[in-house]
Amino acid sequence: MKKFIRKVAALGAGSAMLVGTLGGALAAGETLADLPEPFIAGGVYADVAMVVGADAGSNDDAARTTVKGYFDDFATGEGVGTILSSSDTEKLYYGENISQEFTSNLTDGDVSSLWDGGISFKGDNYETHEEIVTLGADNPYVAVSAMTGEEELDMDVKLYTSGDDTWGYKYIFDETFETDDNVSSDDELTINFLRKDIRISNSVGDAVAASNDKVSITTGIETSMKQDSTVDYEGHTIHVGTIFETKVEVWVDDTGHEFMEADDVDTFEVGSDEIDVRLDSIGYTDDVESRTVLITYGEDITTTVTDGNAVQAELGQPDVDDDASDALWNWDINLATNDSFTAGDYIGIVFNQKVSKWDDDPLPLGDGEYWATPYGYITLDLEVVEETYNEYKFEFEDNFDINSTEEQDVMLITAVGKAAEDEGFKIGASTESYRVAINNSGYVYYEDNDGDFQGGVWPNSTTCAAANALCLESGDTTKYIQLINATGSAVVDPTEGFVVMKIEDLEAADENLLDGTYLNMTVDLDAQTFGATQGDADASDLLYYANKTGAAIASVNIYAYDLDGGNALTQAGLKLPDIESNLDSDEFEIWVPEDEPYVELTFNVRSTGSTVEPVLTSESGASAYDNLILVGGPCVNSLTAEYMGLTYPACESASTIPENQAVIKLVEMNGKSALIVAGWEQADTQRAA
Repeated sequence: MKKFIRKVAALGAGSAMLVGTLGGALAAGETLADLPEPFIAGGVYADVAMVVGADAGSNDDAARTTVKGYFDDFATGEGVGTILSSSDTEKLYYGENISQEFTSNLTDGDVSSLWDGGISFKGDNYETHEEIVTLGADNPYVAVSAMTGEEELDMDVKLYTSGDDTWGYKYIFDETFETDDNVSSDDELTINFLRKDIRISNSVGDAVAASNDKVSITTGIETSMKQDSTVDYEGHTIHVGTIFETKVEVWVDDTGHEFMEADDVDTFEVGSDEIDVRLDSIGYTDDVESRTVLITYGEDITTTVTDGNAVQAELGQPDVDDDASDALWNWDINLATNDSFTAGDYIGIVFNQKVSKWDDDPLPLGDGEYWATPYGYITLDLEVVEETYNEYKFEFEDNFDINSTEEQDVMLITAVGKAAEDEGFKIGASTESYRVAINNSGYVYYEDNDGDFQGGVWPNSTTCAAANALCLESGDTTKYIQLINATGSAVVDPTEGFVVMKIEDLEAADENLLDGTYLNMTVDLDAQTFGATQGDADASDLLYYANKTGAAIASVNIYAYDLDGGNALTQAGLKLPDIESNLDSDEFEIWVPEDEPYVELTFNVRSTGSTVEPVLTSESGASAYDNLILVGGPCVNSLTAEYMGLTYPACESASTIPENQAVIKLVEMNGKSALIVAGWEQADTQRAA
């Protein structure tokens, strides 16, 4: 907004007036200070038409270009609209996929803004509804570095997919159409698909073809035009000249004039561009001023789309040369009959990207990010919930005095930042301490409040209430430490030595995620090393095992990642910092979460924006848009007059704009928002812009 205010201030006193909101249907308290809202929402134009008067001159066109430049700075094309409704936010623990928490079909009962209702066609009413779908084994899942082996993931949490076609959107027909309710070029069916009207037509092949699961859709812009009027499209001007009873004069820019009949489609070649115009209907009267035509215009205004094809320009997606393997979204269409619809038929799209690497295109989701359908209608949003961690440090001491007995070589484990009386470890049924020592026979001693070591517990229990237990205490995620041998079995005889440490989450079975987490730290207490080589970490010095419920134990060689910075995050939520440098020093740290770490996933239905570009038009092309930017005064722009409450044309003093001045005004009328940029004359409008 600062940029906008600076531009207006540069006009000088008396040149322009900033006028506040008129009416009350804009967002609560919304004023000019909220620009670029409501015209830009989440980085995209929010259903915007930029309008100059049909009778305006080049100065007003230039003023519109200037205004567009201001808004373009905010239209990154990367955003989405405001949230209208959301699914229940679901917790996903690391390693879970969305099918484990979300149902396979979300309807308006799950996300209230999804459509469920009747549509009218040829005098009959048919029930239809929308769904968000999750598609099974390849669904998005929560990934961390100790699962994927990617050094670049570090301590981050991301949403990956196991394959493509992972989630999507469907528009479903709940009732079978009557026998004579066939879709044709004369009887197009309009449905609100992704909150945008698409018209199913028969201009190319069958409108509905079950054999190939395909539909023909009209993707052009529909507008009503008067005789001798124009509409702008992609830098070109479409002209409607004389409207006769059965024919209409049409041309684009300075091309030859064509005389079109109803249902005709003509392609106008303008330089390297081709613009299609279809004459939908003629409204002829003896009164020239009231004659109108309904036209559809655009580039390739009718397109046949087939199940599995790439979604591209049909829904505002990037061009990938029809390569469905590269497309962000593919069509998902299922039809039972030709020319009509049967209960259970659907037209949909599926997310078509396998995102299984940290640098894939598109990128995996991180905290605060989302994947969006075309038009930003539905988003899958990720939030990584921040967790509190407690730090534990493993290090060696030789000739260590344990309880005034013979000095021994031990490994010390310290709850960093804790005092002796604080929780950190639980030894046996009730004893707590912040530091323990494990000797070469596998016995555990704890430091008491006087700094002396007591005990001699052999930790082979799988419950923290037992007398022979050693447990980490970190918030609600109490874990026990158990000595096991190299084969993964519990040590039944202390003379087997201390070779592997098992840290098991007592709560994981409740979440059906992990039975246990194993950190294989091969220990040589005599040599005071992790592994066989002192002062130099080896690839096998640290292995991580994630024992997923119902699956075999899978080992991951953490050190072999060659991690930049040496950090890893495990599926159980353990953070392993500075692995290489610590192991080189024969030390090791783990950070244990106080609660089971998780992410939150939500499906949101949002207000939809157009793509990055607004429509540039005169008054006749603006009726379909909810947000209008009206450039030019009420003398040359009939919509400016309408929104200022004046009778068109309102020139000079009738415009209510002072001579040599301009107004910038935000207005609401009939549920639409309009920003008026208008001057006493065109030069004033330019200065206001």
